[in-house]
Amino acid sequence: MNISPEGQRITARFIEAVKTLKSTGEIRGLNTVTTRCGANYWNVRTVLSEPATRVLKPELLACLVSDFGVSARWLLTGEGTIFDERHEYKTQLPFFLSEGAGKE
Repeated sequence: MNISPEGQRITARFIEAVKTLKSTGEIRGLNTVTTRCGANYWNVRTVLSEPATRVLKPELLACLVSDFGVSARWLLTGEGTIFDERHEYKTQLPFFLSEGAGKE
């Protein structure tokens, strides 16, 4: 499958966000992101090494936004700043919680 140029740019911005988070000390590396977001590290590595033929799952992009404060607008369009200044860090989306966790 061939990924559109825009899809490849989204993957490039994902990589940029991970590198920025690492440089600021927010994460240790990609494994921190994949672990927190419930993604398979090696599947994500494959996407990052083959951006013209592989695509990131939307759930991973959503987690980067919700858990790490990356701006959804920037991630998807490249417009604005990399981080959403209104973000409250380390929240979890309901579909990333283990069964029973976070339920009252």
